[in-house]
Amino acid sequence: MTTETPFSEVQKEAVLIQAERLATSPYFRGSTRYPSFLKFIVEQTLEGQASTLKERTLGIEVFGRSPGFDTSGDPIVRVAAAEVRKRVAQYYQDPGHENETRIDLHPGSYVPHFIFATSLAETQNAASESDDSDHLPAAVQEPQNPGLKPKLKRLILVGLALIISIVLLGGIAKHIWDSRRTTLLDSMWSDSSEITVCAGVLTAPLSPGTPELDPHDTRGMNSTLLPFGDMLAVSRLQAVFAKRHQQSRIRVCNSVTYEELRRSPTVLIGAYDNDWTMRINQGFRFRFSSAAPAGRFIVDTKRGQNARWAIEYGSVDGSVLQDYAIAAKLNDNMLGQPVLVIAGIGPNGTMAASEFLSNVSSVKLIRSLAPPSWNGRNFEAVVSTQVVKGNTGPPRIVAIEFW
Repeated sequence: MTTETPFSEVQKEAVLIQAERLATSPYFRGSTRYPSFLKFIVEQTLEGQASTLKERTLGIEVFGRSPGFDTSGDPIVRVAAAEVRKRVAQYYQDPGHENETRIDLHPGSYVPHFIFATSLAETQNAASESDDSDHLPAAVQEPQNPGLKPKLKRLILVGLALIISIVLLGGIAKHIWDSRRTTLLDSMWSDSSEITVCAGVLTAPLSPGTPELDPHDTRGMNSTLLPFGDMLAVSRLQAVFAKRHQQSRIRVCNSVTYEELRRSPTVLIGAYDNDWTMRINQGFRFRFSSAAPAGRFIVDTKRGQNARWAIEYGSVDGSVLQDYAIAAKLNDNMLGQPVLVIAGIGPNGTMAASEFLSNVSSVKLIRSLAPPSWNGRNFEAVVSTQVVKGNTGPPRIVAIEFW
């Protein structure tokens, strides 16, 4: 099924996840130019800006050409489009990608076309049909057989009316349930629980290979300075807690003990500046790591060291263009308590993860991406954010694991 704008939020998320999957595949990994081109045309199309995808615009926005550059003498856009088209085709020719959302770039066009997986297409069709007030489903149309007796017709209509009432009541009940559990935070604790918010510190050790938790760890309290990203994440959480009259206490990672973390649900904020995050993260599929010369990154342990996400920097001024984070909710066996992880590679990633986990729309998105068998307990997501002049953009899921 090929879908054009406008796109639903579920469709947008499916396409963005697929674009990130393509951009981090072996066919794109060795280049910075072609992944940028692919992501730009995909995002513009999803935002309803497909008509702006012209050669001159792409040259200016993606490749930094001047507004008056000669498109006939500088074929950079056409070359990039041809190369992206070829690499995308090679990716889908490999086995194992048959059921993924498909992104195609037709020859002579810079506007991508999206073909959704069968299950997603069926879900969208069902949703659009149920929302279409101008066309009744075949099941509720009045029977056209003139041979049916009036009494039988009335029984059929009464039965259908009863079915519709049940469906409507179910929708109302679901709405009430959703309104009571408006964010991913609300599913972790009751109002009677005190939440421990454990933030990183500027002097916390960076230890991606930290050994197992030490129950007698009483770390030195030589610093209480919160990194900027952690501080903003704490502020966002405190605003959510205040609205729900939720009690909480803020601790820094180098002054909280194992025993304290076992007493109540915990939010771990920060990654490389929070050693507790790094310790618990060692059991995750998506893990924080570091290595020379790559620096710090998130690695997908199921796909190996080549499947990783790292901060992207501008080639001119070295400013951050893209940051990544882990947003996770789990019932941790080591602590015996619900744990929420809000941790970015850099400060922008941490801020994006905090926005994601405190956003009302994230609950609906997580449910739409989860498998039918998911019990709502544990998930881990890799979240990306575009950074513009130091400002953190909206969070987007690029990979997710449920268990």
